[in-house]
Amino acid sequence: MIRKAFVTGILSTVLVFTAGSLFAQSQIAPAPNVPDVSSLNLTAFQVHSVVQGDTLSKIARRYYGEQGGYYFPLILFANRDQVSDPDVLYPGMQLDIPELRIDLINEAARVELKNYTMELAYWYARKGNNEMSDRLISFAGGL
Repeated sequence: MIRKAFVTGILSTVLVFTAGSLFAQSQIAPAPNVPDVSSLNLTAFQVHSVVQGDTLSKIARRYYGEQGGYYFPLILFANRDQVSDPDVLYPGMQLDIPELRIDLINEAARVELKNYTMELAYWYARKGNNEMSDRLISFAGGL
């Protein structure tokens, strides 16, 4: 019995180490599995012109309220064709800002936003930004 527990413990450690190594080595973009058809409503939106110093979180707070900074994955999702790194915006970019309330009412859209936020959290973890990753995971859990 002790021998079985010991072997199981070693195998678990090896699996965790291997998975962690593979996780740390992967270089996947924030949205590798974005569906062609989305439940998110991207037809009702405003346009934001990026200025020097803008971040997706700042933009999200501006449009979704002070507590809305963690809704930036919705903005990123809507602009995934022109934003490949959520930490890099350029002045003059024209970003679509989706109407948040429409997507929060729709259960399928909320699930899609939650899944996308989790993918983004893992992307931040791979970049070494565990604080942002943890915050996004926590936020996604509440969606």
